[in-house]
Amino acid sequence: EWSEAKAVVLRAMRKFSPAFGHIAKKIQDGHIDALPRDGKEGGGFCMPVGSGILPYILINYADDLDSVVSLLAHETGHAIHDTLCD
Repeated sequence: EWSEAKAVVLRAMRKFSPAFGHIAKKIQDGHIDALPRDGKEGGGFCMPVGSGILPYILINYADDLDSVVSLLAHETGHAIHDTLCD
C-alpha cells in the first residue's frame, strides 16, 4: 500500500541520516503526485523548483516493490539532494 511504501522509504532515509529523514517527511507531506491517471506520464521525475522551495516528485505508484525502490525511494533521493544543494 501507498502508506506502507512511504513509511518504508522514510525509515530508510532516517536510518541513513536524521536530516535525510526530516527532508523526506516534508516531501511526503504534499510534494508527491503518486496516483496513476489517464494522460499522466509514466516513470518517475523529481522537479527542483528553486531556492527555498521543496522539489516535487511525479511517479505512477503501482503498489509493488519496484514502485517503492525504483520510483519512490529513487526520486526521494533526488529531492533530498536538490534540497541540500540549495
